Amino acid sequence: MFASFATAYEGGIPRKIRKGVIKKPPPTPNKPEIIPIAKLRKNMNVKKLRNNPFQHFVGIEVISLGNGNSILQLELKDHHFNLYGIPHGGVHATLLDIAMGTAASFPDNSGREVDSVTLNLSVDYIAPPSSAILVAKGKVTKKGKSIAYCTAEIFDENKTLIASGRSIFKLYDRESKKN
Repeated sequence: MFASFATAYEGGIPRKIRKGVIKKPPPTPNKPEIIPIAKLRKNMNVKKLRNNPFQHFVGIEVISLGNGNSILQLELKDHHFNLYGIPHGGVHATLLDIAMGTAASFPDNSGREVDSVTLNLSVDYIAPPSSAILVAKGKVTKKGKSIAYCTAEIFDENKTLIASGRSIFKLYDRESKKN
């Protein structure tokens, strides 16, 4: 056990990265622009876009948000990998959860602003990524007054499906929430 762990992490770098299995792609002109939260707020005319410290800690960026949909991006770093040289399953679960929760919380056509809390999260791990960039697409499939049902998928840059998820969120009106 310990010998395989040491071999997998020789030099502090996961084996698959050392061998070039997962490569950081060169910059491309078609790469989606990463939009700062302040610009999103201005361009989307949103009163409140909640700051999620854990999202920023992990490195998840908002690419697009609105109409019950979200697109998020994560550039994989060394600390996202497990001892097998693939992204830890918690990275996938976090990316899916935030993609769905963001889609559920963002104001829809009614203009209602809500906060969401995950009640249930189910993740299907499908394939290891072949690139260092992951893109998550979240979607609200049904939204009531107090519950939202969502789905999400994670793709790598080659458009390979990496993971998918389903979730149920409890919704709280922002103005009625007491601190």
